Amino acid sequence: MRAFWVAAMTSGLISSVAQAATVQVSDFRLSTTDASTETFYDTHSFTTRTVTAAPVKIASTFSLTSQNAQDGEVHTTDSPSGTLDMSITSFSSATLIRTLNRAAASSSLPRSGAVMWSFDLTSLGSYLSSNNLKLDGATIALNTTATSGSPPLTYDALLSFDGGGLTETKVSSDPTTNYNTLTAPSNGVAGSTTLSSANNVANKYYVLAQEVSAAQALSVDIGSLYNAGVRKFDLILSSSSFGTSRSFNISDGSGVFITTSPTPEPGSLGLAGVVAAGLLSRRRRSV
Repeated sequence: MRAFWVAAMTSGLISSVAQAATVQVSDFRLSTTDASTETFYDTHSFTTRTVTAAPVKIASTFSLTSQNAQDGEVHTTDSPSGTLDMSITSFSSATLIRTLNRAAASSSLPRSGAVMWSFDLTSLGSYLSSNNLKLDGATIALNTTATSGSPPLTYDALLSFDGGGLTETKVSSDPTTNYNTLTAPSNGVAGSTTLSSANNVANKYYVLAQEVSAAQALSVDIGSLYNAGVRKFDLILSSSSFGTSRSFNISDGSGVFITTSPTPEPGSLGLAGVVAAGLLSRRRRSV
């Protein structure tokens, strides 16, 4: 009985030292205040929702460029068009992105619509140190669903960041640049959430998924990148289809998640070792 009690105490002590918790620190959906009604844009940016209960809040910026932004053949003024440009509507449960389209490559001006979430994890360091925590993992999650009655959502998902051998690449305000930089080079590159040379495009970004045409739950581990000193990230969705009215929802559970655990106190580890050693010694004497 005594051995059982000692073993249980040791197990509980070690468990309390290593207990981990996973929390969401950034939400990729847009505020219902900023995008409560459908509004069309050629280019625009928003600040995404705040995770109220997050112990550390990571702000992300959502930027978009329509396939027809700054297109002299379509726009003679700066006024966006409700039938040509991208629109955003945010509901309590999801953010709707409509008209993420791409113009034909054979046209005189090939161009792609694209959206991007940019966030900086620098503030995470002070949170971890001030709370005596270590980072066990960090994940980007993106949950998308097609909207009822719309053509299939089709996009390429790309990840760029500042450091780690990459030259940080962002969505441009010029849709032709987006076509040439974000769409054309990724054709034929197999998407993968494992970052490797196989899905690295010119050391500018990684292709996470290509030609997505159905609901998707994307999850990318960025914990090792953070531990290697990378702090600034850009998640990009670039149109990968020719057509109109391509629409999809960004659903709940999309954002950045971290897993942390307490940094073991030297005294706690020492006590656990003493208890374990004593238990082992007792067992040897009883044999």
